[in-house]
Amino acid sequence: MHICELTLTQMNYVSDLNSTKTIECMFLKLPLHLQREWVKVACRILKTGREPSFKDLCEFVKEQSDIANTRYGLLVNRGSNSGNKDVGVLKRKISTDYNAARISYASASDDNALLRSSSCLECSSNHSLDQCQKFKDKKVRERKEFVLRHKLCNVCLKANHVAKNCRSPRSCAVEGCGWRHHTLLHELREEPRNTNIDAHINTQLCTEKSVERVQKQAAFAIVPVLVRNGEKVAQTCAFLDSGSDASLITEDLAKRLNLEGEPKTISLKTLDNHSTIQCKEVQLEVSSLDSSSSFRIPNVWTVERLPMLRRTVPTTSQMKSWTHLKDISFPRVEDENVKLLIGCNAPSVHEMKELRTGKSNEPFAVKTPLGWTLFGSYRKPCESNCALNHLSAKEELEDKFEQLYSTEFKDPFSRTISMSVEDRIALSAISNSVQRLNGHYQIALPWRHNHELPNNRELAERRLSCLKGRLIRDKKLFQDYVDSMTRYVERDYAEKVNDNHSDGRIWYLPHHPVFHPKKPNKLRIVFDCAAQYAGTSLNKSLYSGPDLVNNLVDVFTRFRQRPVGLTADIEAMFHQVIVPPHDRDVLRYLWWPGGDLEKEPGIYRMKVHLFGATSSPCCATFALQKTISDNQDKFPRAVTQAAKEQFYVDDLLISVDTIEEAKRTYSHFKRLLSLGGFNLTKWTSNSVEVLEFIPEGDRAEGSITVCESSETSKRTLGIEWNVRTDELCFKVHEFHGNPPEGMFYRM
Repeated sequence: MHICELTLTQMNYVSDLNSTKTIECMFLKLPLHLQREWVKVACRILKTGREPSFKDLCEFVKEQSDIANTRYGLLVNRGSNSGNKDVGVLKRKISTDYNAARISYASASDDNALLRSSSCLECSSNHSLDQCQKFKDKKVRERKEFVLRHKLCNVCLKANHVAKNCRSPRSCAVEGCGWRHHTLLHELREEPRNTNIDAHINTQLCTEKSVERVQKQAAFAIVPVLVRNGEKVAQTCAFLDSGSDASLITEDLAKRLNLEGEPKTISLKTLDNHSTIQCKEVQLEVSSLDSSSSFRIPNVWTVERLPMLRRTVPTTSQMKSWTHLKDISFPRVEDENVKLLIGCNAPSVHEMKELRTGKSNEPFAVKTPLGWTLFGSYRKPCESNCALNHLSAKEELEDKFEQLYSTEFKDPFSRTISMSVEDRIALSAISNSVQRLNGHYQIALPWRHNHELPNNRELAERRLSCLKGRLIRDKKLFQDYVDSMTRYVERDYAEKVNDNHSDGRIWYLPHHPVFHPKKPNKLRIVFDCAAQYAGTSLNKSLYSGPDLVNNLVDVFTRFRQRPVGLTADIEAMFHQVIVPPHDRDVLRYLWWPGGDLEKEPGIYRMKVHLFGATSSPCCATFALQKTISDNQDKFPRAVTQAAKEQFYVDDLLISVDTIEEAKRTYSHFKRLLSLGGFNLTKWTSNSVEVLEFIPEGDRAEGSITVCESSETSKRTLGIEWNVRTDELCFKVHEFHGNPPEGMFYRM
């Protein structure tokens, strides 16, 4: 608290420190007996005619800490009533700190946080969950189920967020693990023991290598997969065992998927054992993480457990040393233990699509229909930790303050919504398929498990015939339509298909023109991905993915913070994200070559994500966020942070303090987004000087004229922005009688 006070005072954030909200927040974190003492101190301060400050609270806590750490204070705490939960927690903490002060070594504990004011979810006592003895006494599996049931973060064991958004720097303290989960959630497994080390000291930021030994790490044909039974989906690792004539699944995974089957008695033979076991014969569907390929396995036997196999993923440095594997991605999953064994009764799963070999002593990779898998053995260096008598860690001050405010002063009424199971699967498929290609990002379509599509050319031809009649009647619409279709091919958004046959799925997209009510002269061609044929559609076969868009109110609120405002728009945002070739045949459409209605319609297909697909908003927003995160080290922190927070789909709204800063913001944002293939255009500002700095080709049409004339409003996200008075306003039309049906305003 003292360091926080000094630092924020030097940064001129005294008002934030002394705010009632901050002081009340810190007050509620004190034990009950100290809260009662502070009430007396605060009352005496109020009688002097001023409000209690953060400095007063800091001095009070320091004084109480000094009292508690004296010999007599420790005696009082030792003899206090054990029934008092708050005092008991304080006593244990003081005793621990007192004894730790006698030891001359530095160790950074994951559990050295201040006492929390929130009650424990397990026993309702006044301590955090990771300090609860009742929780610690549970088995690891029971702890995991408890965390899952209460929707807690796997990293910090707190609510209202998930592990991937957790700002806690902690990782598992178990030696050799290092995964982003809490130590209490680590499942122990047999590991080679290191007899040279007597004790394990966990240091937070720095370890010192004392002994280096090398052991062989074996890599089996294990691949992460999605296992499905109807709507039930689970992620696990599958062992592709070419030496087995049967497929096996663990009973706990079968139970999670609600797999039911007929009881059987089978004879199980291994290298040195022959046993007869009772099991069930079940059926399941297994697919790759991105759902690009899936297989039905009819005869799978349930067993209590499988051999203790665990998928091994090489480190980044090892991958760089193996040049033949450098462009291959081995995605990590949370649980690397094998719970599914696929034998030769499913031969199509074992198909070798590609083989990557290196030197004789290096591992090689095989591409299977379920993904890449690593074979062979490689050297695995093992590092041992040693105790230090001094440890100094240097961290960025801004990072520490961001962590402080996000954890200690978190909004208790957060609007954050956890992702559904389908959203998690979609996001996993998107993140595993993303790659850079020709200055853009390429992302595969997030397919559902049952995505077989019939050939619907008949539907597309029927809809094209209806469109033809409309184009013949409206010459202007016809010319605009031809120009738009021609631009698709010229800008490499689409390509002509010369072969009418395909080895994969085929789907034809009907298309039609759409006009914005406020822009009647601007045509947008929309592909009808929701058009149904034989009871299905493209949108039904795709996951929509999670909502990655920033909150609209938050974007507008931050836009109003500073005097110089800037708005811009990403040009054809969806069309800047490439679709891989194996997905393009479901984006086919029919069109007359050269716009000649007398010719037979030709077959074209889109090469990019398009308007109308349910997955396009998620894929495009993910590509935008990927652009920002991949290049955040090349730009000031304020720029990348604003880029993360101030976009609403393809619209940018940002405000800065000065005109010079606005000019720099324009330059930074143009360059940052261009690294992902995005072009920011239609710039508008409430400053004529800023607009004159921006090239005319990047400015919104007539933006300077609007800024200088009486016609002072520009539309942004459906709201009028008066650039002269810098006010947001609504245009309200007076209606006589009832307003037109279906008319709504977004507020």
